[in-house]
Amino acid sequence: MPGTVLVAVQWAAPANEATVAPDGGLDWSRARSSIGEYDQVAIEVGRTLADGLGAVLVAVGVGGQDAASSLAIKAAASRGVDRVVVVLDEAPSTVGVAAALAAQTGVEQDVRAVVLGDSSVDHATTMVAPVLAGLLGLPVLTDVRQVTPDGDDLQVVHTVSGAREVVAVSGPVVLAVAADAAVPRVPGMRDILAAAKKPSTVVTASDLGVAPARAERTRSRVRIDPPDRRRHVIREDDPTVAAQRLVTELVEEGVL
Repeated sequence: MPGTVLVAVQWAAPANEATVAPDGGLDWSRARSSIGEYDQVAIEVGRTLADGLGAVLVAVGVGGQDAASSLAIKAAASRGVDRVVVVLDEAPSTVGVAAALAAQTGVEQDVRAVVLGDSSVDHATTMVAPVLAGLLGLPVLTDVRQVTPDGDDLQVVHTVSGAREVVAVSGPVVLAVAADAAVPRVPGMRDILAAAKKPSTVVTASDLGVAPARAERTRSRVRIDPPDRRRHVIREDDPTVAAQRLVTELVEEGVL
């Protein structure tokens, strides 16, 4: 059985398309969801890796009902993946997304790598990859520029503190790819038509035995004390006398 490469995809609206509502909240009504630009790069890197390994490329998305729509599934399938899995969670947190990806990784057969974009178009926490690696007990490499099969290993080129590093990885690994690691393909008509025939599965987090983790919202109260009232005193004395009085009063006030 061929191995599997997983790639995380997100169906979401870019944060810069949100507007501020009259009540001060965010209005997403005019924002259009799509496969994020970082995920498009991850899909391209995953496709190249899967082809080199002779593996199957499976896209895994975590989100609400809109992420499970035919439009969202076809958008992922048309970009070169072999199969699409959507894990339903209406309000996933960073930990919730990572937990769902980890659970689906356990379901798949012989996973060689889990590929993610280094960020997301909405929350941009950049934490899903390291949290996922921690849950799976796997190594994680970030700012990945290239990954190619090298015998039984994977040769990964990534950047660390501005320096290029080449790492040989044996066994499964989590890879967060840089935004410029590849040029995403633009789906043509043939790709769009073929996408409708590719297999897809929709499951819930509970189906995978995952209790979605959500960040708790807390309220903070900040007290700003008003500035001390300042006294404005106009001296009409002789300049020398006024200066002496000023020094005396500043000493009494503890300023000097």
